[in-house]
Amino acid sequence: MAKIFIGKSGLLTVVWLQLALLALTTAPAVSAGRDVVGYELEGVRFSPEERTRLNAADERLRRGVAALESGDWTTASSECAFALGTFENVGLPDRGKVAPTYLAARICVADSNAAIGNWVRACHFYRITGYQTMRIRDPKVECQKLEAKREASIVSHEDFQAVSIELADQMNLVIAAPEGPQKQARAAEMAGICNRMASLAHGIPTATAKAGYCRGVIAFVDGKGGHACEIMFTSAQNLRSVLSEPMLDEQRRDGEDLARVLATYRPICNNMGYVWPDLSDEWPWE
Repeated sequence: MAKIFIGKSGLLTVVWLQLALLALTTAPAVSAGRDVVGYELEGVRFSPEERTRLNAADERLRRGVAALESGDWTTASSECAFALGTFENVGLPDRGKVAPTYLAARICVADSNAAIGNWVRACHFYRITGYQTMRIRDPKVECQKLEAKREASIVSHEDFQAVSIELADQMNLVIAAPEGPQKQARAAEMAGICNRMASLAHGIPTATAKAGYCRGVIAFVDGKGGHACEIMFTSAQNLRSVLSEPMLDEQRRDGEDLARVLATYRPICNNMGYVWPDLSDEWPWE
């Protein structure tokens, strides 16, 4: 959970926005006869259409920072991100009088995403701004925690790969086994694999959900449909909450694949009478 300042940063906001307004709306015109053919800012010439886009983006930046001040994190994130994207797409130089504009936009994007809980995106922008902030306490500390998780994920990845291969092989044996005692025996052999996968949770964000999937399959084979459905639902909940955390791309793809597999159990459980609620709710069945 983001540590939000109770106080507000009105003075800094006013200074940044005054500079942004000065830079974007008072750029000197470039004329040809009586016609204005462009505007020049920090050595870069913009067309009248581009100036209109920049002024509109400046307005959205001011709305975004105002939303940040009032605690409307979602609006702040979308407005400031739009403004920042426009500045970059039009080619507004990040220097001189314009630098405070970029700084305000990036801090707004970082703070609003941190408040929402999207620390991966927030830390990307905090690193660019040198961890400057308007509303979040000690963002560098939180970003250092995320970086430590990422490094642990790299260390654990070889083990994760090995256990994932072992789990996939054993799952194929379970699927191929005839119904009855043989299938149950094959499923029971997966218990140790499930435990080994769970032990990797300290370094692999998706390991807990994958271990849950493993245990859910065992429960299904044992005829414990209600318990199995609860495990699959809880695993899907866990997976949704961790996919925004820092991890290797291969781990993220594996997690996204697992999310699709877990989703196939929703209609199965629904047909069994264990209707899945929204993933933000508690499991309703005993």
